[in-house]
Amino acid sequence: MAVYIKFKDAHYFNQRKGSELNFEPNSTIIKLFHNVPKADFEMLFPNSQVRMRSIDKVIIGGSALVGGAVVFVTKLGASLLVLTGLLSYWLGFSHNRGDH
Repeated sequence: MAVYIKFKDAHYFNQRKGSELNFEPNSTIIKLFHNVPKADFEMLFPNSQVRMRSIDKVIIGGSALVGGAVVFVTKLGASLLVLTGLLSYWLGFSHNRGDH
């Protein structure tokens, strides 16, 4: 996971009575991590907010929707088509029994 952090200015941190800062206010850093749970971000980056841009949510959601539709059509869709055909034959909606 790549994390991009832009710290607020010194005035913001002077208003908050806390310990000594381990970073330079108004600076930007980029860090790379592997397999970090979302709950641990506050511990790793105090005084930060975890958020995702709306466009990123749309891209991820759209990819999941397209992937789900492909799985539905290829796997479940064919099975449902066969079951619907059999059910319509057994209930008498289809009169074509293959007799000549």
